[in-house]
Amino acid sequence: MNTDLLKVFPSAGLTAFFFALFIQPLPSLANSAQASTSEWKEEVSFTYAGKCFNGKSYWMYASEKIENGNVVPYFIYKGPVGSGTVRTATSPKVMVQRICREKADIVDNF
Repeated sequence: MNTDLLKVFPSAGLTAFFFALFIQPLPSLANSAQASTSEWKEEVSFTYAGKCFNGKSYWMYASEKIENGNVVPYFIYKGPVGSGTVRTATSPKVMVQRICREKADIVDNF
């Protein structure tokens, strides 16, 4: 019966052969693309600006630096407390509260 099919459709065997050849490299392409994306590190940085609880304005830039192979979060700020740069793992919400207080103590943790 198989020989009867090949007599009726002589290109069926050839089509199956080429289909098998074309589909074989696809899994290897998917694996190589996946390996290169695992090395990607997205930069994380945000800018915050607004009004403090006392009506004064503040501005803050939060980002991360790589120092000696370690990821170090840091903030650049300007507000009622003054202006400066600090390296700390404090959350941005807490930093805004500190920036808005004129006599707040902002220190580096690193």
